[in-house]
Amino acid sequence: MSKKHIKRPQKYVKPKDPTFKEWWAQQSEKTQKTLKITAIAVAAVILLSVIFYYGFYDDGSLKVKNGAAVGTQENWLIVEKDGGKNSDYYHLANVNTPAGYDPSDENVAGVSSAGEPIDNDFVFVPQEGVSVVDNIYIKGISKSAEDMVNSVYDTFVGFASEGTITEVTTFDTAWGKAQTFTYAYGYEDEENPGTMRYNQSKVTYIPSLQKDACVLISVNYYPEEETYLTEEELTAVIEAALSSMEMVEK
Repeated sequence: MSKKHIKRPQKYVKPKDPTFKEWWAQQSEKTQKTLKITAIAVAAVILLSVIFYYGFYDDGSLKVKNGAAVGTQENWLIVEKDGGKNSDYYHLANVNTPAGYDPSDENVAGVSSAGEPIDNDFVFVPQEGVSVVDNIYIKGISKSAEDMVNSVYDTFVGFASEGTITEVTTFDTAWGKAQTFTYAYGYEDEENPGTMRYNQSKVTYIPSLQKDACVLISVNYYPEEETYLTEEELTAVIEAALSSMEMVEK
């Protein structure tokens, strides 16, 4: 019996892709003309977009010269965000001095913006007889109010491990729903062992008209004894701060 001859299939070899010059030569004259017109039109659109963006479009970012934002006013609250046309700084809000308070240059422990390229925050202290809180601290934040709470709430829970912290609640403002909570705790003074210090803060994040940005309003109280203010008293101070603030779109 003769053996059958088995023909093995040839190994597949992928055809070599044509070069652009070869591919172009295969196109009809009409197709080449159409492609040229399309390429010119696309290039023109891109060029006009670039001219519009850099020549006419205003994204609201501030121009910076010699380390300072150009044209700012004393009551401008500025926030730093990435990707601005002129810089990474934006005019977020106008912050005026609340009735019954005075502006202060004091540093608020843990939240000072010292050392930042553009140092921009506000501290207000109450006039005698207006309130027992120590200060109101206001700063622009480059996250939404909701994202900011999600980022920091667990950290504040840690601060208040020896004290108390409320759940996050919301309230309506002219710019959307604000997120707020209050914490209070005592700790030993490192410089005076055996001496306790106390801190109570109502932390509030106010939505802004800028995308992915909000305003922090922190009401701070440092009592000599473990006796804290009510939510109503703290909320009244937040409302005083809000009444003096105006959000801007750009």
